[in-house]
Amino acid sequence: GSVFSTKDIKGTTWQYCGSDLWYKLQINKDGTYDFWRSTPVQGRWENHEKGRYKLYEDRDYNSGEKMIVVDLEKNYSGVTCLTITNGVPSFRGYKYEDGVRVEKTSRNPWN
Repeated sequence: GSVFSTKDIKGTTWQYCGSDLWYKLQINKDGTYDFWRSTPVQGRWENHEKGRYKLYEDRDYNSGEKMIVVDLEKNYSGVTCLTITNGVPSFRGYKYEDGVRVEKTSRNPWN
């Protein structure tokens, strides 16, 4: 379904299956997440990570559009948040140092 506020996101699952990377994020209602990353050659969901998330609303740095952010705390898989702008999801990656997000490091495969 469509997600346009932080109230709508709990209990949802998001997937991206590109030509070289697969991501799957399950946002649990208890404030935790399950995240898998894989490749087509593996053919199944692997590299399972669990953790807690924070939900908040923000604005895109370039366009100013309102977005919903699911910040995956201490996820070291390369994808550290899911953003939803006008109902369109994007996985994004940031670098962490000592548990603090310091810079964006990976391209967004959905944009």
